[in-house]
Amino acid sequence: MEGRSSSLDLVRFLALTLVVAGHVWTDKPLSGYVAVFFVVTGYLWKPGRGVVDEARHKWRTLIRPYIAWGVPLLCVLVATLLLSSAPLAIVVKTAAVTLWGGAKATEPFTAYWFLTAMFFACILLRLIDRMRGWFPLVLVLVLSVAGSIVFGEYTDLLPLGFGNALWALQFLITGRLLQAVAPVTMTART
Repeated sequence: MEGRSSSLDLVRFLALTLVVAGHVWTDKPLSGYVAVFFVVTGYLWKPGRGVVDEARHKWRTLIRPYIAWGVPLLCVLVATLLLSSAPLAIVVKTAAVTLWGGAKATEPFTAYWFLTAMFFACILLRLIDRMRGWFPLVLVLVLSVAGSIVFGEYTDLLPLGFGNALWALQFLITGRLLQAVAPVTMTART
């Protein structure tokens, strides 16, 4: 396809392969591979879209699939628990933790945090874009790294992966800063 970067496609393929391997071969833990997707999103970032337009776009591409897959899967999970005579307290707790989402979600929803974290991180980056210039990006990058070190365990308590979005923002910004070193030369839009 015209306008696509085979190098970026290769990076995406390798990152996706690591995601699958990390979820399949859990006895050989891998970490950090999901950050690649945030960096690539930041690298392909096009300034200029408004916050509301970003929210609409990401709602369509991230949150609608989150709901479309999550609701039926939650129904199956709850039905399975009820049919297995699980105590009602367990069923309610499982449903509540799943609806809370983010880092607290349990199997089979453990990968769902990514969709909401990407949604919130992109909205936050659009808000930062409104400040113009590189200084706000670098400042938020430093604050995000420091915040993830100091408050990392507490961000897991926030709903729908918002806490994950706070640290994921540093990877989006890293991708934006990489643009300055090696600008995007294709017609991709994130």
